[in-house]
Amino acid sequence: MERFTLRMARALALSGMLATILTGGNSVAANAAPVAAEPVRCQIDTRLEKDLNVPVYQWKAAGQPRGIVLALHGLVLHGTSYDGLGRSLAEDGYMVYATDMRGYGRLTKQYPHEFCTDHDCKQKIDYTKTANDISHLAEKLRAEHPGVPLFIVGESLGAHMALRVAAKSPEAVDGLVLSAPAIKAHTFIDAHAAVAMSEMMTLTNVHKKVNIVPYVKRYASDDPEIVDELVSDPLTRKNLTVRELIQSKAAVYKTMSFVPGIHKPVLVIQGTEDKCVRADAVKLLTEKLHAETQVKMFDHRGHILIETAHIKPDTMDTLTGWLHKHDNGIVAATAEIHPEILATDGGHEQSH
Repeated sequence: MERFTLRMARALALSGMLATILTGGNSVAANAAPVAAEPVRCQIDTRLEKDLNVPVYQWKAAGQPRGIVLALHGLVLHGTSYDGLGRSLAEDGYMVYATDMRGYGRLTKQYPHEFCTDHDCKQKIDYTKTANDISHLAEKLRAEHPGVPLFIVGESLGAHMALRVAAKSPEAVDGLVLSAPAIKAHTFIDAHAAVAMSEMMTLTNVHKKVNIVPYVKRYASDDPEIVDELVSDPLTRKNLTVRELIQSKAAVYKTMSFVPGIHKPVLVIQGTEDKCVRADAVKLLTEKLHAETQVKMFDHRGHILIETAHIKPDTMDTLTGWLHKHDNGIVAATAEIHPEILATDGGHEQSH
């Protein structure tokens, strides 16, 4: 018994617990300032990159994640455009992943052909092959985190890809967040757009590069901080060829064809002053969805809502509130759509 007591005392001393007990909790260790938690940082997931041969970025939650979020970027952007969202959601307990679509981010000519093969150059935009890449990533994440709900978040062209992937691999997805979904492009013509279109009409070479920066400055956001962030980001594509623009527009035309196959819960967020896509197209989207759907329209807000370090608090609250509602027991309920509740005035939340 004496030997056992001695061993126990030594164990307590080694762990710092004995000093705390003997001094009534006033040991040096007890009075030391608490160690601050390490801030969440974006990491390259080299293991998944090697397995899937695409760029993979990760924001790690501490402990068991309450959900997995796979974030898909929009036109000219890249996976790490979601750094602000990734950090915030990881601190809230979600494991967040993102990738670069083919032809974007680290899959562009300013980087070596790290992910290319002899028969597959991933520096070329190809939305069909990108959908396959993302489906494989979603299926891999699902297999590695059994029982943990997986949500796909996409903004603009990324929302198109989210719908496409969810229709292709419905078993891998538990819900979708669609921000400013690319359904219909704006058809308004201002003086700047008229000149640009006139110049485009003269471009017969499909490989001719078009400077995208003026469009980003005028149409990407109502927030000058977001615009400056996009333009100064070295990974943002500053030009696209005529061919790439045609490819991207053709992809958007197909968005609605994937909607009838969606049966998982959907959150749609949209700025009423979006100058890139038509805000009223949300009504068309929700009429075709056969799933539990929640819509949030933000008054006097532009296109980019979540691919920025300057996410508005109410935008973040809406997104996290929806995730919290659906991360414990996914129910793919079908609800009747009432078009009249999709009015864009007032910035109210609409559920159905």
